[in-house]
Amino acid sequence: MTLKPCIPKDKFDTEAVSRAVALGYPAINPILPELLVWMQDLNWPVAQDLAPILANAGPEIAPALRDIIRGDDLDGVYFVIVGVVLDANNEVWKLIEDDVRRLADHPTQGQKLEELDVVAKEAILAHRV
Repeated sequence: MTLKPCIPKDKFDTEAVSRAVALGYPAINPILPELLVWMQDLNWPVAQDLAPILANAGPEIAPALRDIIRGDDLDGVYFVIVGVVLDANNEVWKLIEDDVRRLADHPTQGQKLEELDVVAKEAILAHRV
């Protein structure tokens, strides 16, 4: 089965998200990076629907999350932290924690302006055991 119908075509394509949710894990693991692209603005309808399923992903999502957190799309980093990382399970958190801590402790000037250090600290607090 192809997973292409599970990847939104635009920010209003909530039907694609519904198909992804219906398939669930591990079936959607191969398209996790493509789904994360749609988290770059939590105001988008697809982002609202994707956030819970991506936050419940397994460790397969960690490399894509690290790429975003390390990336230059500061709005995307913000929304991924708020929409996915804050609620990520402990297994995923352990794999991305170092990158989130680096963002919290050593943000660039641009990251400070976008308050990425603030949301990174919120994520750290949310994952304290």
